[in-house]
Amino acid sequence: WRQLAQAYYFNELPYKAAETMQEAMSKGKVDASVDNLKFVAQAYTQAKENEKAISAYKKASEKVEHGNFAAQIAQLYLTLDNNEAAVEYAEQAFNRGDLDNEGNLYLAEGMALLNLKRYDQAIESFKQAAEIEGVERSAKQWLKYAKSQHEQQQQMANLQ
Repeated sequence: WRQLAQAYYFNELPYKAAETMQEAMSKGKVDASVDNLKFVAQAYTQAKENEKAISAYKKASEKVEHGNFAAQIAQLYLTLDNNEAAVEYAEQAFNRGDLDNEGNLYLAEGMALLNLKRYDQAIESFKQAAEIEGVERSAKQWLKYAKSQHEQQQQMANLQ
């Protein structure tokens, strides 16, 4: 089953790959292991089936200690413009720790907070990201933008 699903995936049929593995797991033909759930989640993500990807990542996340799957969920919720959930899962990921890409998670959290107009918290997330190699340039641009949005919001509040 896994080989068939991988064949679909590598032939640019990620939805079919995810559905094939999902079906095999639900019928008990393949173990719902962390690796298999991760494969399903990645395939659904590739197919732009974000809700289904989130479901698979949540199942995988229950089986591990690290926060990497929660971080993926946060990113997907940000993509879906569900900013509250993105922030919630970013915090869960940070609390679990052992993250592969902390910088991108701080950026995602900052963007979600910015969308929620929680400027002070967004600025803090972007400051954290700015300290991490690989994302510092992007983080500094987002930090500048967040500060300008915060200033604009304060100026508007002062006019009222």
